[in-house]
Amino acid sequence: KPLPLQKPVYDKTLRDSEKHDALGKLDNQKHGDLVDDLQGGSTASSSSSAQGQQASTDLSTPSSEMLPHQLTQEEKEALRKEAEKRRKQKEIEQHRKDFLQYEKDMGLIKKPINRKPYKPKKNEDWWDEFLDRTEYEIQEEEEELQEGASEFFEDLPSYDTNDLKKAKTLWDYIVYFKYIVNLVLVAIPYLCLSFAGVVFNFYANIALNKGYAGGNLLLIFNSAFLIYQTIISNLLVFELPSYLRRHKPERASSFVLAAAYNVVYLIGALKLYSMIYWEDNLEDDTST
Repeated sequence: KPLPLQKPVYDKTLRDSEKHDALGKLDNQKHGDLVDDLQGGSTASSSSSAQGQQASTDLSTPSSEMLPHQLTQEEKEALRKEAEKRRKQKEIEQHRKDFLQYEKDMGLIKKPINRKPYKPKKNEDWWDEFLDRTEYEIQEEEEELQEGASEFFEDLPSYDTNDLKKAKTLWDYIVYFKYIVNLVLVAIPYLCLSFAGVVFNFYANIALNKGYAGGNLLLIFNSAFLIYQTIISNLLVFELPSYLRRHKPERASSFVLAAAYNVVYLIGALKLYSMIYWEDNLEDDTST
């Protein structure tokens, strides 16, 4: 006697496994294909189990009884939202990996240099210790200079024609040649303008002010400040990775000095304004 057909029991474990399989399909298929796969897969699995149990009978059952579970519209919508959330998380993670790889390629991420501090020898004369320490510091400075020079040339961008095969739009070409674009449109014009400003400053203080007005300290400081800011700003405008990575104190001091200079300049301008207009008007009022 054939076994009677029983309606399959759908428990929470089966529901979770179906959701997991459905999420995997949602990552690569459209919503319409997902619904067909869910319904077709459940129908196929239930029909195969029913055929195994009824191999000796010709009985048939409705398809609704063979389905272990029909996903509701709310469950399907929840699956779609969860799959969309996973897709966005994957995109964010991929963008993060691409950015880290870009920083490594540009040399912006490097391991710090760990040098052992100088240790004096035992029973060493103070003069010998002074010479050894001085020699050690000189060697350390030479190593840093050599490393900085090698990093400078390594950080310069290199171009390959094979990379241009990925470029499809004008913006892709601009992004690929952004260093050259910045060099031609920003860095070189700024270098010429700042150099012209330094030349004019020397000409004005030497020729027009008659030798810095007899050695005026403010005018001398103005020229020194202009030269320092010109060097620092040009290194920044040229976007040299080795400079951006290693010389943060210089950039911070440049900003602080620029802010202080502007404050002093503003105070001097206000004082000059008061001398020209306020005191002259006061003298005119007293004379009349």
